[in-house]
Amino acid sequence: MHWSHGYGTGMWIGMVGGTLLGWILLVGLGYLVIRSLLDVRFAPATDPIVLLDQRLARGEIDIDDYHRRRALLSQRLMTQPPEQDEPGHG
Repeated sequence: MHWSHGYGTGMWIGMVGGTLLGWILLVGLGYLVIRSLLDVRFAPATDPIVLLDQRLARGEIDIDDYHRRRALLSQRLMTQPPEQDEPGHG
């Protein structure tokens, strides 16, 4: 008896390969979604000291420039009045 119905080995390889490719894409997409939901590294920093620390770590500024800018920021932060909470927001 002839069981292949004319498809041969190529059809079997294509089906297995397509299934594997589908699972790989599904797992990869799931990984990217979960990583984007849990990853906070890409959240923009708003603290100027943190931004300055990051610039030094990336090598964008040298240590002398870092100390000069840090001193300026410290002076500016000490002279600013504390932030006021909006009424009714705790």
